[in-house]
Amino acid sequence: MRAWKNWKNLSWMLSVLFALPATLEAGTRLRVAHLSPDAPAVDIWVDGAVALSGVEFGAVSGYLSLAAGTYRVQVTPAGADSPVVIDADITLENGRSYTVAATGSLAAGDLQPAIYADERTVTSESSSVRFIHASPDAPPVDIAAAGGPVLFAGVEFRQGTEYLALDAGTYDLEVRLAGTETVALSVPSVILSPGANSTIFAIGLAGDGSLAALPVIDVDGFFLRGDANRDGELDISDPVAVLFHLFLTQPARFCSDAADVDDDGHLMLSDAIYSLNHLFAGGRQPAPPFPAPGIDATADLLGCEDRMRF
Repeated sequence: MRAWKNWKNLSWMLSVLFALPATLEAGTRLRVAHLSPDAPAVDIWVDGAVALSGVEFGAVSGYLSLAAGTYRVQVTPAGADSPVVIDADITLENGRSYTVAATGSLAAGDLQPAIYADERTVTSESSSVRFIHASPDAPPVDIAAAGGPVLFAGVEFRQGTEYLALDAGTYDLEVRLAGTETVALSVPSVILSPGANSTIFAIGLAGDGSLAALPVIDVDGFFLRGDANRDGELDISDPVAVLFHLFLTQPARFCSDAADVDDDGHLMLSDAIYSLNHLFAGGRQPAPPFPAPGIDATADLLGCEDRMRF
């Protein structure tokens, strides 16, 4: 039952087939975020075909593989082909990674896409964070350590900061009205993991009390060993995902590196058996990174292959 639930949770990423590059360098990586607080669930169209359906406010997709180029992106209410509330051309460059966010207020008529270049390259020791202001009615803000120094100053709506390197750890942050000590939003217990870049989005509306923080990890190679379907945990759905990948069809979200449970650089039936043995027969635990997520310290050709289909 849990496995079926996990597959259903990924269904909003599925559409029709799109030609994928063999490597990141041969194309680009893209994730999509719905950050318009008063807009309903939406469908996202790319070059006239639905790419993502039923995307709700606050949803941020995983990274998806695309060929580099210029695409026409349109947004409509879920299940409908009109009205088109966003209609824009976006250009994606080779070897780059992006977040494309639907921002603004539907009521105010200022919905538009905001495009941010993401940094996904890190070492096992480094950690960095940036802030993106996506609350349409909030004034410019400062982001500071709780009771401490300002990390990002004067961030305006739709603005994204540069990444700031920080020591890995847990941070209590504050979103303050720019140039003041007035705290608009407390953001406790933000975890910055070694080997991961993170983005903190400010979402919602300041006027109705729905202002909130949405932290996400920007590193494609940051994973939990065994978590093949990338739902954040190792369970029965993961060996099922491996079997589907090997013998039936490739899931929309799949991480070969995570599925390589014994970290021998090869994805085989033995990896599914290894996971099942660990889950149900007290067998050895997966190779690192496990039981906490991290990056792969072993050089191999495996990666994570979220797929966007058209």
